[in-house]
Amino acid sequence: MKMSRARAVREWAAKAVDKYYLGFVLLSEKISRSYEDYKPFFYAHGLEMLCKAYIIGDRHSQYKDLSFRAAKAKIDKIAKDFGHNLRKCIEELSRRTAFPSGFMNKVHYHSSINEVDLTNLDMLNTLQDVYLEARYPVVELNYQRYYREKVRNNPKAINKRYPEILMYSHELERFSIKLFRIILPRIEKDFRLKLPRDKFCSDIRDEDWERFSNLFFNN
Repeated sequence: MKMSRARAVREWAAKAVDKYYLGFVLLSEKISRSYEDYKPFFYAHGLEMLCKAYIIGDRHSQYKDLSFRAAKAKIDKIAKDFGHNLRKCIEELSRRTAFPSGFMNKVHYHSSINEVDLTNLDMLNTLQDVYLEARYPVVELNYQRYYREKVRNNPKAINKRYPEILMYSHELERFSIKLFRIILPRIEKDFRLKLPRDKFCSDIRDEDWERFSNLFFNN
């Protein structure tokens, strides 16, 4: 038995949806806010796997003639070569024109209070920091300090002491969802397959899955 491109891509994309869903529901049950950093962490994990689903589909020629076991090993090698580097994954997809021209330099969020523009690249760099730092009890999270410094260095900033950290966390969520809604349809279009929209676990409540589907899927 050979490993088909459709099967390889579906396996990785399904895991990506799984991780995105974990981020989506993490705080919906009123869990302690001490876990808030894990919400973007799971979105980052999902983004990594979604990007790798595309890359694995794009590199089908490297494993299509191998035995099933050898193909799985090759796919694992392809994925591990990118590590947990979200920027590297996104750059690879950008080379495949998976994103609109100039996408990373476009403004994702404009702070009307502090007159600070955050580009899609700023958000990606921040999400990368969250992905690493949420694992450890660090002194200060880079993604929070990064925004504070951007505010301090802006002469137009009005509120330098309280630079909308909570809203910025919300913007990370919005940015992660934006990437999901760009990449998943490109996977389906470029590799001519349809990824399932059904619940991947029977324990998921119908109303939660409906809310998730309405937010993440484009249909």
